[in-house]
Amino acid sequence: MSTVKCLVWDLDNTLWRGTLLEDGEVQVPDEILDVVTELDRRGILQSVASRNDHDHAWERLEKLGIAEFFVLPQIGWGRKSDSVRAIADELGFAQHTIAFIDDQPTERAEVNHHLPEVRCYPAEHAASLTALPEFTPATVTADSRHRRAMYQAGFRRTRDIRRR
Repeated sequence: MSTVKCLVWDLDNTLWRGTLLEDGEVQVPDEILDVVTELDRRGILQSVASRNDHDHAWERLEKLGIAEFFVLPQIGWGRKSDSVRAIADELGFAQHTIAFIDDQPTERAEVNHHLPEVRCYPAEHAASLTALPEFTPATVTADSRHRRAMYQAGFRRTRDIRRR
């Protein structure tokens, strides 16, 4: 089984506890924050596919101090499979190197139906992802520890060129 290159998180009841539109002050449990930081350290990119109001959800991620960990977030009201596909395509990653985690079986089934190569995980497995072999690269180099920053810089350059 190949190593996951990008984990795509759902937000409500997956990355954080609660539903943003209902609870407002949702929090990320320490064990999930540990997973986010460890995957980042290992060079595994992370993104978001969430059905939420983009501005409200992104603002919450910023207030929680974790927005920086996520590249190419797809927050809106469309299908999760479309969001995951857009992330994979923009990154240029094969779908078998993408993983998706969500608390809703219907959302995982929808992604699995449209993107059968994407590995899907239930939210209750989130805290143990770093123990799985597919989330454990053979080596972690200095470059892998900076992979997210390198991708983000590349996206900024591309965006700036398109604005000219």
